[in-house]
Amino acid sequence: MCVDQPLDVGFSFNHNLQKINNTRDAAKQFINFLYNFYKNNMDLDLKNNPLYIAGQNYAGHFIPAIA
Repeated sequence: MCVDQPLDVGFSFNHNLQKINNTRDAAKQFINFLYNFYKNNMDLDLKNNPLYIAGQNYAGHFIPAIA
């Protein structure tokens, strides 16, 4: 799965949500996404699968904050 992060970059779009203006807020938003993703997909038993976080360009600021 690929997730554009933060909102309003790549193919993602923002439905009147708060704009992300810094790395900390982007990380919080992504962690919230992960929490809800795992919560809503408990039937897939994803806890035994590794999670890889990768990116390019400015992701060098976001990935360490998320990790």
